Amino acid sequence: MMRLQQSGREELPLRGGRREARGPDLISFLPDAVLCSVISLLPIKEGARTQILSSRWRPLWRSAPLNLDTCGRSISKAVLSRILSGHRGGARCFNVSYSVLGGDSATLDGWLRSAALDNLQELDFWFSSSASPRPLVPHSTLRFSSTLRVAKFNYCKFPDGTAHQIHFPNLQQLQLCSVTISEDSLHAMLAGCPVLDRFELTYGHEGPPRPLMPPAALSFSSILRVAKFVRCRFPNTAACQVHFPSLQHLELEMVTIRECSLHAMLSRCPALNSLILNYTYEILHHRGPYEDSMEITIISARKLKVLGCITESIFRLELCTTVFNGLHDVRVATVMRSVKVLSLRLEYLNLGVITNFMKCFPCMEKLYIKTYLMDDENFQLHDYKDHLECLDLHLKKLRISYYHGTRSHVEFAKFFVLNARVLESMVLDVEHTKKGDDWWFENQRRQLKLGKRASIGAQVVFTSDNCFDYLKDIH
Repeated sequence: MMRLQQSGREELPLRGGRREARGPDLISFLPDAVLCSVISLLPIKEGARTQILSSRWRPLWRSAPLNLDTCGRSISKAVLSRILSGHRGGARCFNVSYSVLGGDSATLDGWLRSAALDNLQELDFWFSSSASPRPLVPHSTLRFSSTLRVAKFNYCKFPDGTAHQIHFPNLQQLQLCSVTISEDSLHAMLAGCPVLDRFELTYGHEGPPRPLMPPAALSFSSILRVAKFVRCRFPNTAACQVHFPSLQHLELEMVTIRECSLHAMLSRCPALNSLILNYTYEILHHRGPYEDSMEITIISARKLKVLGCITESIFRLELCTTVFNGLHDVRVATVMRSVKVLSLRLEYLNLGVITNFMKCFPCMEKLYIKTYLMDDENFQLHDYKDHLECLDLHLKKLRISYYHGTRSHVEFAKFFVLNARVLESMVLDVEHTKKGDDWWFENQRRQLKLGKRASIGAQVVFTSDNCFDYLKDIH
């Protein structure tokens, strides 16, 4: 028999010839409201499993605020309908993926009218990208106007009447991915989000030329801090006239924009501290329509903390008075101590290029590199006798994508192992075919000379994840 001692500790049955003791279940003594809040932070499956803990926990699941996320889970429409009809605790988040929805706008409309979604704070739904025509955004979306904080609409169409009625006074994050919406409706929607903090506009995979982004997309709130634009062309006039006094993070991915427009836009972002350019192109009349080369000038960047993705196709990069004529010819005249995170996309791993950037950004803490080619026959490891402040005092995280373990790759990575004095982690992104090859990994660790690492706490990790999913580390 199990009995409770006067000391307040539970005495358990004999095990292995001795009694084991453990403390009482203090968590179950917490008020229902606190326990429901804890359950609401769990994924839906783990939250439901709390019912088996004890009779005390069994009724809490149905009254806890619901975080319903179907992404990556096998769940049918019928099961989702039963969850919504049987839940009494309201909902914080409703995320339904294309694998569940398909192109069924009517079913989504019915779910959004459920009482379980009253006071919804986060809404994210994906229709199938193959659905034609685009499914309509349900009118029931409007009923969350006073409570919604995050809204993500994917592969859908906004009827003009609905978009003009949208007013989300508390919406902080808006994502529009492959949506069909008129310019007037987009302008009205953004005007109805006065406290918008983050805005992302992504177009589909339409072939060249890229769709022209409506000027209304740049008319968002003056308090916006984060903006991301994907697969579109920037309107020249609008880009030159905008003013983003509070914008801190700007990301342009597969965007076509004139150099003069980019420079004008950056000059009107006084608070910018993060600039990400992924496959960003320039249109020039005397070149091809998508010439992958650009000249970038940043005259003043006292607050710039994050910079990427710098590529070898940028034939001239001016950062204050430091000039990169390509990435191999550099004149370091000014150091930028504000930059903490840098991402590069290089054909070969080139230590000379990296050390030039470390001189330019001596306080850099995180370095992300994506390389493409397996080996460089001309690779030479220079004897860097001068101490680099970045290596001695600041660099904590290094990640290399497409690491092949060839001689040049090993020598490049080993340089940081032996010289980065405060390095905490080095992540080497390898091919999936290397998984399970224990001999290869052990051989790599031996060649990297981890026993002689300059930072005794540095961890070297081999992974197959996407190297450039680094914004999670930033925001």
